[in-house]
Amino acid sequence: MIFDTYCANGLFLELKILKTEYHSMVKYFYIITLLLVGRLSFAQVVNAEREIGTDTVTNKWELNGTFSISSDKQKNNIVDIDASLAIAKYLQNKYVLIGIFKNQLVFSGRKPLQNEGWYHLRYRDNDSRKISPEYFFQYQWNGAWGMQYRVLTGANCRLQIAEKNKGDFYLGLGMFREWEMWNWSGVKLETLPDQLPTIKTEKWRLNNYIKIAKKINDKIDVSSTSYLQFPLKDEFLHPRWYFESDIFYRAEEKLNFVFHFDHIWDEKPVVPIDHYYYSYSMGVQIKL
Repeated sequence: MIFDTYCANGLFLELKILKTEYHSMVKYFYIITLLLVGRLSFAQVVNAEREIGTDTVTNKWELNGTFSISSDKQKNNIVDIDASLAIAKYLQNKYVLIGIFKNQLVFSGRKPLQNEGWYHLRYRDNDSRKISPEYFFQYQWNGAWGMQYRVLTGANCRLQIAEKNKGDFYLGLGMFREWEMWNWSGVKLETLPDQLPTIKTEKWRLNNYIKIAKKINDKIDVSSTSYLQFPLKDEFLHPRWYFESDIFYRAEEKLNFVFHFDHIWDEKPVVPIDHYYYSYSMGVQIKL
């Protein structure tokens, strides 16, 4: 199986550039020695396989933890804290139980500028079956969007199309129940209504995904996953689409260069924030 993880044990040096339609381009350059700089990727259903190591790991347990903090003195101290923890329990029935936590906090003095993160729990086959069920639960929040919480739980049927040394191909189809609560903190001032009530929603969504990974040569691996999620009933034609892709360049046995890209398109957000967001990052990975 090709190298198919971004958050493996190691050290990262990451240049991260984020852009949205309503924000000007913001550039972050982190230089942190002996700390890992984490990446937050807000898929509506997290691609948990990207967080726990290669699919063929046979250890009974796997644990990855990351933490970073940076501070910049401007008018106030700007403090950026990233933390993540991923744990996997490999079971005798060739299934794996995966738990992931990620959080990013940004403060200006004592004032919080950003708070986003998620918890994720998944139970799935460890790439040993052609057809298998997978079950998941997720709790997510994003202060920049105004999303106070998103809770979802559901199941997929996971279909193995191909699983080879030089690549793999998986399809998934399922459903999940989603509960959300939003405020208006992420909405542009010119589009704010007179009344700003907290909005709660509850709905079923059809979930399907495609995952493809390819080993180009001994140095380069590529992995991409696309999620398309349709709300049921009258909003079926207003889906969410999340896509992510990673390119790994293996420079040495324990040194990799990584390029990551992801985007999300929400056809009908709960509050009138932008429909489209994307991010990309470039990093150096040193495996311990």
